[in-house]
Amino acid sequence: MNLITQISAATSAILLIVVFPLEAVLIERPWVQRFLGIEPDGLPNVRLWSFCLGTRNALAGLGTLTGLWFVHFADPATGTTIVVVGCAYMLLASLAMGLADLLGYWRPRGGSIKGTIASSVLPAIALVELLVKTGTGFDSAACWTVPASSTPLAVAACAATTMACWWHARGKGMTDQAT
Repeated sequence: MNLITQISAATSAILLIVVFPLEAVLIERPWVQRFLGIEPDGLPNVRLWSFCLGTRNALAGLGTLTGLWFVHFADPATGTTIVVVGCAYMLLASLAMGLADLLGYWRPRGGSIKGTIASSVLPAIALVELLVKTGTGFDSAACWTVPASSTPLAVAACAATTMACWWHARGKGMTDQAT
């Protein structure tokens, strides 16, 4: 795993961990509400999801950092798999925020654009860089077989999980040291 992938994944993970207390504990503070784009009058309606989402994000961040630890100090293939899953979760969750905005769930509409872009860039860089630098790709379209009735998010989650498992099973090219 190269240095750009590691820095992008680690920075994204750390940002999720840093934002956790804002989402989970400090949500009542006006500056946090402004930062997160929450209307003060809607606060009672967002406390539960904010706490749960903050916790999930922190766990994704911790998981990704654990994967990076594995890359350096334990099994690099396992670590890479964990990093791929963590970054895929971060990217898909971020894109879901943008989708929610497109569907009109965000007030005001378009209010998530900066947050969606900011939270998508680093995990996307890590995943693309990993894919490009290791020269990995799918050899078979069968890896992408999912039921036709699946939702787009389920298809994306299935693809990310399949990719991570495939990379782990393949095991070659995934443990390159930073160049």
